[in-house]
Order: sequence, then structure tokens, then C-alpha cells
Amino acid sequence: MNEPVINSNRDLSPEHFTAAVLWISKMSSPDGWNLTAEEVARLLGLESATFTEMQRNALNDEPVMMTCDAAERLSLLLQISKALNLFAPHQRQDLALQWFSKTTTNPTFNNKSIKGFLLESNTVESFCEVITYLRAQH
Repeated sequence: MNEPVINSNRDLSPEHFTAAVLWISKMSSPDGWNLTAEEVARLLGLESATFTEMQRNALNDEPVMMTCDAAERLSLLLQISKALNLFAPHQRQDLALQWFSKTTTNPTFNNKSIKGFLLESNTVESFCEVITYLRAQH
């Protein structure tokens, strides 16, 4: 079965962006990836104030819009989350959350955690490197 192809932000609605912002807000909580709002904004390539406004809009059920770059970065973070979840037993999804912040000795990440690596390099290419690495581990 063929899935629809999304070619640009024009294919996505404000509801898609609202769901994405709510997802990353939940994932960034202390019980999740433990990211500050500033760190999330950085990962999305946004100013902190812009991300804060997006969160406010999402929480108030107001339209959320974002750049193609931010939408791509959110998509990549979702892929990273899914890949990490594949490593964790169903009853231990907390391990998938922990692995995001756990230091690795893999040279790809310069002996940092996935979180540290992404925050330091903060390029779309670095997100792709993480996904490639995680997929190769399966």
C-alpha cells in the first residue's frame, strides 16, 4: 500500500504542526528526553521565543505554523524516537528515553549522548547520522 508523499509544508495543516509541537513538548519533559525549551528550540532551528509561542498556540488550540526546516527536524526527531523504541522491550520503554541521554563510546557521537551530539552539531546531517547509526544497530 502506498502512503501519501508530503512534499512541503503546504501538504501539512496547522493541526499537524500542533500535534508535532505537543509531541516534542511531551518528549522533552523531565520524564522524557529532559530537554529545556531552549534546547528544543535549538534542535528545531528556532529562536526560543518562537518555540514558546508555538507551544502556547498548541496548548490553546490555536493554529501553529512552522518553517520547512523545523518540520523536517521534528520529523527526524520522531524517527530517532521510533528507532530508540525498537531497542527497548515493550515493558521497558523508559530505556528508550534513557538511551537518548546516555553517553556512548561510539566515535560517531564524539563520546557524547545522542542528545549531546545533536545539541552540539545541530545540523540536519547530524540528525541523519543518528538515524543511520540506530538503524544499523537493528
